[in-house]
Amino acid sequence: MGDGLWVGAIGMAFGGGTAVAERPFDFTELFFVAGPPGGASSMFTSFVALVLAIQAPQSKPQTPPERGTEKGGQSRRAKTDVTAATPEQAVRNFIIAMSTKDEATLRAVTLPTDDFDWLLQGQAVPADQVEEFKAQIARMPIRVLKPREQITLPGDRRITVQPEEVTADRAVLLPQGAAFPVRCRKADGCWSVDATTIIAGIKPAEAARKTIDPSTLKDKVTISLGKKLAVQFEQKGNALSHPKVVKEPTKTPPTILIDFEKNDENLMLTTQNPFPKDLKFRALARLKGRKNYFETSIVPVMAGIFSAELWNEPIEELVLFDFKLTNSPPKARNP
Repeated sequence: MGDGLWVGAIGMAFGGGTAVAERPFDFTELFFVAGPPGGASSMFTSFVALVLAIQAPQSKPQTPPERGTEKGGQSRRAKTDVTAATPEQAVRNFIIAMSTKDEATLRAVTLPTDDFDWLLQGQAVPADQVEEFKAQIARMPIRVLKPREQITLPGDRRITVQPEEVTADRAVLLPQGAAFPVRCRKADGCWSVDATTIIAGIKPAEAARKTIDPSTLKDKVTISLGKKLAVQFEQKGNALSHPKVVKEPTKTPPTILIDFEKNDENLMLTTQNPFPKDLKFRALARLKGRKNYFETSIVPVMAGIFSAELWNEPIEELVLFDFKLTNSPPKARNP
């Protein structure tokens, strides 16, 4: 995890998981392929919207409320002196402010919207990594698209920039490797980001992140921080049921080894898959001092190997459930 990987995390990694999935909560295997600079292993959810928003329909730009006011007529510019002379600068300021949860700056570089608070969802970049993060974003290539320019996005999606989207006061930009373009607008001599599509992606993501009562789940495995478990299942085809914790692993029936431990500043769940097929399961997490559980995403464990999931939040207990085996084509394992 060397230098330059944060640019990949923010701009490029909008798809595919890795053998090691690193996240504070969930969704991140959808868009992160590497860790932050300096070998640190914490990951952040700030740009989940950039991933999910690719599912939102592309629409023509709408005229937002006048710059300088927001809901209730409150002045935004008074909160900060940050401005953007170019659309590229606006996008960089937006990424940094959203990732560091700098509300004043984020308001200054975002077009007015009643849904602004959605942009503050997720976890902020740790203070000791902010300067390096800013430097990475400053170096990130950003293309300014031209009218009628056709671009191909991940998933072989093709879009054409409409003439009305690129004018003296409107711009469409594409950060290197991004899953979709970012639209900007100029008002009062300053450029701002239209976050409509981004917010449209955040909303369903947060709605999906609902609490679940683990007592309603069947065939579950509960593991607390610092514990190691050897678990065997009854197998019928690809279905795994009736988990049983055993003292010693055996080859018959196959034994899944699960280890939930603290690794430096992070928490790590290691799962060893003894089956000749990929192993999938879901997970609920409970934070220290909390009663409610929330679902956190888990990358499938490929056949015959182990995988590790990393979190930098104080998770005290995990409830694993919905275990199943899947047949994965070879090319999915070796992209």
